[in-house]
Amino acid sequence: MICLSVEQVEEGMVLARPLQHPLQPGVVLLQAGCRLDSRSIGLLPQYNVSRLWVQHADFEDLDRYLNPGVGELRTQLRHHLKGFFAGIPTVAHLEHPVVQR
Repeated sequence: MICLSVEQVEEGMVLARPLQHPLQPGVVLLQAGCRLDSRSIGLLPQYNVSRLWVQHADFEDLDRYLNPGVGELRTQLRHHLKGFFAGIPTVAHLEHPVVQR
């Protein structure tokens, strides 16, 4: 399998891992084994999907070294960090003397 950007994905490629919603951890947009068509590829940017894992014959020997849970954990971490930083008030204002220097 190989990780490709949405721009590199082509019709007929097959997902190697479930495609998780990048903003909603635990929500699967497409299951592993799904053959991508023009419609599904066209919808990816609307769901803020920038990268996905697809099957690739040249990389089959390396697949056993990849941890399938890393992608989901990264999505969960991003979601938690986004929530954490959203709760921190912004202290810098344009009228503040330090900002005006």
